[in-house]
Amino acid sequence: MGVASSELVRSDVRGPPGAQVRKYNRHVSCNNAQWWEDTSFQGRMTDAQGVLINSYPLPSPMPCDAPILGEWESYVVVGGFVSNYHLFTYYNSAGCRAPVATYEAARTYCPARGACNGPGCP
Repeated sequence: MGVASSELVRSDVRGPPGAQVRKYNRHVSCNNAQWWEDTSFQGRMTDAQGVLINSYPLPSPMPCDAPILGEWESYVVVGGFVSNYHLFTYYNSAGCRAPVATYEAARTYCPARGACNGPGCP
């Protein structure tokens, strides 16, 4: 999955009704990427139908040096069950140049500050 110049990213999580949800991310396009818990999911649970929808606002337009640009990997734990791992890439084709202007290029991009590891990251 790639994200380009969107104002919102949405995660739909499904699992047992009333289950606690935890999400973990890492900035895999950076060599020193560490797994960290996504704080936007803290204390969140699936509803009576076993669904949790979480939305992330993104800056619009996204700056060409935004620390979230690049490829990410994530997974969720829902009621003790671990999901598959998912890759997604943030890039900006609206006015940015290489290496963040295309999905393919951004898959190997690491911001100058290094991996985005923790709060303040997507």
